[in-house]
This record gives sequence, structure tokens and C-alpha cells, in this order.
Amino acid sequence: MPPLIALLLCLLFILYLFRMDARRQPKVSSALWIPLIWFLISGSRFIGQWLNLAPLESPDAYSEGSPVDRIVFLILIVAGLSILLRRKINWSLILRNNAWLFFLFCYFFISILWSDFPFVSLKRWTKAIGDIVMVLIVLTDKDPFNATRTLMRKFGFVLIPLSIVLIKYYPNLSRSYNRWTYATLYSGVALTKNSLGVICLISGIYFLWEVLRTFRDKDASRNRIEILSYSLLLVMILWLLIIANCATCLICLIISSAVLVALDLPMIKKNLRYVGAFFCLAIVLLVLLQLSFDIGQVLITGFGRDLTLTERTPLWTELVDMVTNPLIGTGFESFWLGDRIKQIWGMDEFGYINQAHNGYLEIYLNLGWLGLFFLAAFLISTYRSIRKKIESHFDYGKLQFAFLITVLVYNISEATFSPLHPLWLVLLLIAIKNADSHRYYSLPKKDNSIIPRQD
Repeated sequence: MPPLIALLLCLLFILYLFRMDARRQPKVSSALWIPLIWFLISGSRFIGQWLNLAPLESPDAYSEGSPVDRIVFLILIVAGLSILLRRKINWSLILRNNAWLFFLFCYFFISILWSDFPFVSLKRWTKAIGDIVMVLIVLTDKDPFNATRTLMRKFGFVLIPLSIVLIKYYPNLSRSYNRWTYATLYSGVALTKNSLGVICLISGIYFLWEVLRTFRDKDASRNRIEILSYSLLLVMILWLLIIANCATCLICLIISSAVLVALDLPMIKKNLRYVGAFFCLAIVLLVLLQLSFDIGQVLITGFGRDLTLTERTPLWTELVDMVTNPLIGTGFESFWLGDRIKQIWGMDEFGYINQAHNGYLEIYLNLGWLGLFFLAAFLISTYRSIRKKIESHFDYGKLQFAFLITVLVYNISEATFSPLHPLWLVLLLIAIKNADSHRYYSLPKKDNSIIPRQD
């Protein structure tokens, strides 16, 4: 098939999915297009990367970035802020309900003071604020639950089919080669195979949740088209994960799928208040299996990886040795700049990497032990919120819990706690409170009282 025809058919399929979604799902605000564009850019490539204006092979180019990207992100942030300001949100209530996230971002900002590259760090902090703006547009919609679902669906509708078409018919845009083994690496719409894996991971969890949720519907026959469409997308996702050979994402998808299925088991569903206990019991069981049978080695070798996690453990040793201030780190998003990145890129065994391949280590390098403390507090607060959500809004709470487990596991071998990373955006989407049908606004009254808005 000619590449142009394949691309045209792919675009028609995406338009069909969008039309099906618009006809069968509740309407949401048109403002959702702004965060959708933000999510799509973050999940695939920046505009400068699509236009080949931001080469990775130069440390200076990596730190400066592309002027085109700066303009695009600035326009989206300004548009997003204008939307939020028109909604007259009670910011003080949101800050109180998300105190640990607020403290974490305050520490991000303060750490710019001791960065070797404060201007670069400030620009990246601004993008991190942009992440918050985009998520709040979704969560302050008239129907936040369906706005979140619409965003997640359209994210997968666009990026999954396009990745397949690019891999099959546009290899110059979607394939590269391993610098040591010359094996083909498939990236689809993303820049690397791991980034493609993240797209598949997020969409795979979501569409599996939708399929399970639809099957439980008493009148599931009405939703056969949805089930078939989502099932087809799941098949595409599995194909992409296999061809990309992204073991971390495949493991995380298996774990999150097990979580979604397990939460539907009658024994657990009847005792939702003890979800935390079940979770802790699962961790203890895994620890015992590891001590008894070394299942970690079995899993790693079973997915075709060596015990160094593809040279990650030697990298971690090198990075820890480069830390000069363990308490506060090098400053927000500042470790991979200047002489440090030149030194790492000069080591042939690691190549052109720009992250520690461990989210917790990445926070330690940039923000030290204090950063890890604030991150841990934020994650614990998020877990406690989701545990309550499972009891009050089971379906959505189940999805949130699966995503939280995914983020925690994925960051063992990759780093996602950084601006514009799709999994970081998803974490913010499930973590920021005042979502679903309970949102609060300041009413135009003299006493400035606060009441919940009824959707």
C-alpha cells in the first residue's frame, strides 16, 4: 500500500473514533482541546523535534531547547490560564486540598536558587506549571470524570494508530538503530522506543479499564461498537509493545491489568476499606518470593534482559558518585546540564542519555533527600486519596489505583517525575483533588462562602 494512502486511511480511522466518541459519550467543554494538544505533544515529540530543529547530540542544544517549542508551550500555557481565570476557581481551596503537591512545587522553585543554570531551570519549572494548568482545565470541567475519560481516549485514538502507520510506512521517521548491536529500534510517533512504550502503557491501562467497565454494564449489547473499537486498540497496543521490545512497559501493563482484575474480585470488592491491607500483603508476598526464589532474576531474564537492567546499575553507580550535595541536589532539572552531561555523554557505554533511568534517583540527583521527602509525602497523600475514592467512586478509583501502581513500578527503571512526561501528567491527573463531580467555586457573595457545585 502506498504510504500516503495508508496515512489517509489512518486519519479517517481516527476521525471515525472521534465521531463515535462524540456521539456516544456526554459532551465536554471545547476547552479540553488545549490540554489534549499538550498531552499529545508530550506523548509524542515536541514540535521542534518533528521539524528536526532540536538535535539531541549536542549538550548545548539539549540545554537550550528549541525556540519553536518555547513559543508553542507559552501559547498553550497562556490559553490554559485564560480558561482557568474565566472559571473563577477557588484557588485557596485547591491549594489546601493539595498541600503536599503545593509544597513539592514550591521546593522545585526554591531549588532554582542553587542551580548552576538557573535560567534553564526556571524555564523547565514554567513547563511544570504548565502541566498543572492543563490538568486543572480537565479537572475543573463541568463533568471532570467524563472530561478525564475523553482526554485519555483521544490520546490513544491519535497516537496508537499513527505509531503503527509510521512504523510500517514511514521508517525514516519511526525507526532507528542500536549503536552497539545495530538492532532496529521502533519508536512510532515518539522519539525513542521507551517513549512509545509509555504511550502504549497509558492507553493500554485505560482501554482495558473501559472494556472491563463496559462488560459489566447490564446492557452491554448497546456498547458493542465501543468494545470492538477498544479491543482493536488493545491489540494494536500489544503489537507495538512487542515490536518495540519495551520490557518495562510490558511488565507494568501486566501488573496494572492484574490490579484492575483483582479489584473486581468479590472478596476484595466486598472489603474495599481494606484495599491498603491487601496492597501491603501483596508487597510482603512479593518480598518473600524474591527471598525464596529470586523471582526478580527470573522475570528480568525471562523478558530478555540482563541483571544489570541493560547497563542501568553501572550507570546508577556513576551518577551517585557525581552527587556533590546529597541534601538538596543540584537544583530543579539541573543535573543533566553543563559539564555533568558532557562527562556522561563522553562515556561510550551509556550513549546520549538524559535521565537516570530511575525516577527516585533522578529526584535525588536534582533535589536531594529533601526532594525525595516531598515526593514521598505527595505519593502517600495521593494513595490515601485514591483509597477513599475506591470506596466512594469504585470505577474511577480503580483506574486511579492502577495508574498509581504503574507510576511507582515504572520509576524503578525509568524516570518520569519530570515536566512534560506523559506518566507525570497522568499522575497529576489522578492525584490532584477536587476532581470528579465534587468541585468547589467561590460564589459572588459578600460572605464569599464556598459550596459544592452540582453537575
